[in-house]
Amino acid sequence: CDCNGRSQECYFDPELYRSTGHGGHCTKCQDNTDGANCERCRENFFRLGNREACSPCHCSPVGSLSTQCDSYGRCSCKPGVMGDKCDRCQPGYHSLTEAGCRPCSCNPSGSTDECNFETGRCVCKDNVEGFNCERCKPGFFNLESSNPMGCTPCFCFGHSSVCTNAVGYSVYSITSTFQIDEDGWRAEQRDGSEASSEWSSERQDIAVISDSYFPRYFIAPVDRRDTRLSAEDLVLEGAGLRVSVPLIAQGNSYPSETTVKYVFRLHEATDYPWRPTLTPFEFQKLLNNLTSIKIRGTYSERSAGYLDDVTLASARPGPGVPATWVESCTCPVGYGGQFCEMCLSGYRRETPSLGPYSPCVLCTCNGHSETCDPETGVCNCRENTAGPHCEKCSDGYYGDSTVGTSSDCQPCPCPGGSSCAVVPKTQEVVCTNCPTGTT
Repeated sequence: CDCNGRSQECYFDPELYRSTGHGGHCTKCQDNTDGANCERCRENFFRLGNREACSPCHCSPVGSLSTQCDSYGRCSCKPGVMGDKCDRCQPGYHSLTEAGCRPCSCNPSGSTDECNFETGRCVCKDNVEGFNCERCKPGFFNLESSNPMGCTPCFCFGHSSVCTNAVGYSVYSITSTFQIDEDGWRAEQRDGSEASSEWSSERQDIAVISDSYFPRYFIAPVDRRDTRLSAEDLVLEGAGLRVSVPLIAQGNSYPSETTVKYVFRLHEATDYPWRPTLTPFEFQKLLNNLTSIKIRGTYSERSAGYLDDVTLASARPGPGVPATWVESCTCPVGYGGQFCEMCLSGYRRETPSLGPYSPCVLCTCNGHSETCDPETGVCNCRENTAGPHCEKCSDGYYGDSTVGTSSDCQPCPCPGGSSCAVVPKTQEVVCTNCPTGTT
């Protein structure tokens, strides 16, 4: 009997003899083998080598198309199913059933496109929530696929955490093409001192040339300049903050002798390695008060750098492609404006030097006015009172205006409406600045 060592018993099979020339048909094949010579595995079994015993396929009856597997023990899976035994859902699928696994219904803007393989609940980006990652968490807005965090924190100058996308804003590009002149750009040395730059009408670009190893920078035309030491490739400064990033960050290539396009996303996420790391509020504060953009132009001794077609994406009111990253804030009591940047009537800035970042507090007018200048806090005094906070009586009146009643200040009993004063000890009213000829 030729049974490949899997049986000691066989019988003569005429049909087998006629077809192969060998009539021995094995019986009682061992090790889960089958065939006339015990040469193959039984149905729903497999083996990796001819000398090994056959093992059961163990294909999942729910997730596999068949109970039979291939010679490596891998089963054929239904749609959305994976694994050698077809016993689990592929990434992006969930809920294994007789029909296979169901695709995750995750919002692509707010999720990682993965969901819990049992419940189907999506894995959300950091600032997103919901079963399908379909909405921003409280304090965030503008669900966006290109945002690694999903949504942007509400800025609102730090006064509110409730905001939505503003309506009526469109994408606006601030550009410098250098077609006519240098477009207001200039050059600086590493220490902040002026450096020469050259504009080419033929190439329509500007160039900086360095005769030393120290880098030179292209400086964008912004309101104010800052001469602090800068050795990074791209530097943003404003509101007392400063961040920088290498030129090759965010997937950009090294500078070369040919024209290279560089794109940078202005975002605090670690995916865009601006250093030092700022909080979302700090980064938005910097961008809101951007005063300096520096782009490194030279990288070695006796080198030249050329700059052309600089574009900064911004937004402005009007029709066009919607600028969804502009917020509209819901302000707390005392604040007004689209970004809660103003103090409403009856309120003033607690610290005027902070501008729109200052908290708004009630006007302090000693009960003689409901309104004051929102920037300085100077009250619009009534009832014969005067002073920044209505803390004294007007000329020609006397009394204590800090009591807070309408009768705090009374007319001086003096001829010609001249001023008067109260003697502290006796509370006697004494006229001052009497008209000529009177006492």
